[in-house]
Formats: sequence, C-alpha cells, structure tokens
Amino acid sequence: MIPPNCHKALILLVVFVLLSPFKSVIAVGMHMNSRDLNVSVQFLPYQESLLKTDFDFLKTLGSWEGLTDLDRKTMDIKVGNAAELDYWLRKRVQFLIPMSLNLELGFYGEVPLRYYPNMAELPPNVENIFTMADEQSNTLMSNIGVGFYLFGKRQRQIISVNLRTHFPKIEPQLPVLGPRIGIIQVHKNSFSHRNRISVSGREPADRLLRLSFLFHEGRHSDGNGSSLGFYHSVCPPGHDYTGRMACDISSNGAYAVAALFLKKSIEVCHSCTEGHKESLKLSYLDSRLRVLDKSILTPEEIERINRYENDMNIYARQLFAAIAQKDDIRRKYLMDKLQEVNAKIHKIKKPQNIPKTYWKSEPETIEYTNGFESI
Repeated sequence: MIPPNCHKALILLVVFVLLSPFKSVIAVGMHMNSRDLNVSVQFLPYQESLLKTDFDFLKTLGSWEGLTDLDRKTMDIKVGNAAELDYWLRKRVQFLIPMSLNLELGFYGEVPLRYYPNMAELPPNVENIFTMADEQSNTLMSNIGVGFYLFGKRQRQIISVNLRTHFPKIEPQLPVLGPRIGIIQVHKNSFSHRNRISVSGREPADRLLRLSFLFHEGRHSDGNGSSLGFYHSVCPPGHDYTGRMACDISSNGAYAVAALFLKKSIEVCHSCTEGHKESLKLSYLDSRLRVLDKSILTPEEIERINRYENDMNIYARQLFAAIAQKDDIRRKYLMDKLQEVNAKIHKIKKPQNIPKTYWKSEPETIEYTNGFESI
C-alpha cells in the first residue's frame, strides 16, 4: 500500500522529473545493514521500547514442535526455532516507522525497462493490498516498501526514499531495489488498548500478538511477477469480511503466516497465562479465517440456516411446554425435529476444502549494480 499522504508527493515527483531538462542521478551512499532492525526515533518512547523488546522476546521463544510439510511450505522454514524465525523476519522487515509522517521520495535516475523483472506480470493496482487491519477496519501496519517498489516498477524508475527524519545516521537516499527493503509503517492502533491482551501491553502474549503483525507484513516483502507483495484479495460473499480487501487466496500469504506463527507460538509460550492464550487463539482464528482454502457460505445458504435456526427456536419453546405438561409423545416428536433440523444446518456448514494455492516467495530484485547492491 502507498499511503494517501504519499500520493501527492509521488505525483509532484513524476511531474518534476518529466519537466526537468535533465535527470540528475541521486548519489547513493552506504545505508544501514539490511539485516538490522531499525526503529524510528519518531516513535513515542514507550512505543519504541515495546518494538525493540518484542524482537528481543522473539529470540527467547521455544522451538516449534510437530511442524508438518505444509507448515514448512507455508512459511519457508525448516525447524521453527527462535534463530530461524529471527532470521526470517530480519530478511523482510528492516525499518519500522510511524504512520503519520511524510517521506521524501525521489527517482534514482533513468532505468531501462530491462532492469525490472517480470514487467508483463503485475499485481492488481489497488491501494491497500499490502495493509493489515483489525476487525474494526483500523489499520495496524502497512508494508510501504513493497508499495514503493511496485510504484517504481510501474513508472519504470527506481524510487529512492529519505529516512533521515527517522534514522539520523542513515545516508539520505535509500534506493528501493526490491520488495524486501522492509519499510513498515506502524500505526498507533497497534499499541492501543483494543489491541492489547494485558493492561500494560508488555506481557508475553502482547509481544506475540505484535510480532504476528510484523510476520504478516514480512510476507508482503516476498513474491514476484503477479504475486509480488502477496497482495490481499476481496473477501467473498458469505465471509465475515465480505467485500473488504482482507482475505488471501494464497495458502502461504500474509494471513496464513500470521496464523501459523500464532498457532505454534502459543504452544511453546510457557510464560503465557491460559487466559492470554485464549485471547491469542481468537487472533489466530481471525487470521486463519481470512485464508480462502475452505468453502464460503453463499447468501442463499446463510438464509437457509437462518430459517432452520428460527424453526429450532420454535421447536425448543414447544419442547419446554411439552416437558412441563409431561407429554412424552410430543416431547419425543419435538426432540426428533430438533435433531433433524440441526443435522440440516451442520450439513450446510460442513467445510469443504478447495485446492490450496501456494505462491512463490522468492522476491524480485532489480538487476542494477551501479554502485550499490540489490536488496
């Protein structure tokens, strides 16, 4: 997603470049180690502290057990220990910045078409395809790095971004040479009371929840061609999020990664209370629901279920009356009817698996090495 506050800057930038008598090349210096996690100085102190200590907590997480081949395929992992998870995330998430400040963008000179791979295959041109939101449609995080890369690809230019406001020691122009540049905007909603499990927001379960957000955004740093960024899709009719860009058709997309991270981490979080684990399970189920590898009820099926449930309510009231009147014949009749209607509902709701779709996670990289390495 390219956030709205960057649209004007990009438009002005395009106009400036097109009208300039010449296109100057922006000098690119060495930037921070791409394996470091860098937290913006613009965060409030408690927010900065939480994000940094969340990463420290990840290193202490116990090794996942019982990984299946599909689990490994979903997340591109082998064993699921703390070191592997830490490495997975650092490859895909590099810069954490607040979601309020504008960024200074530029172009890194002219780039011939051949430098961008898979030019004939692009993901949908939708603004919020790389954004994670909670159930109230409040944005939590957004992977704008892949958004900048995709914008540059469509413009056939390399985008450069100035992060000095957030990281004073970094060189002023950072070229966006691939989706794994890892610039993640973190909204204040990520720290709100609604997205906390404990009052303090510092309990192990809180950290796992925020880490699941980062793993979600990390997956958006992957993909190539038409799967670039592992973009979200519109949820189909009958889904809890019908009509919203909040589902994944890929079985190894961002929601699948977040769900797997939560499921396996809950199992090894021995410092999490049982109550906190139950809260995490709700978040796991929410992410899992958004992976479209099971059939979704149609509006007609939902209507039939509603009618059956109304019938059950009527039969239940009649059953109570029959019991009060000690009418055993009618009581048995009504109990049979309740079981019959309940069976019809379960038959409609019975999940049916649909073919799983796995997208290639290897990221694109610009084949351009004039003074800097690809990211």
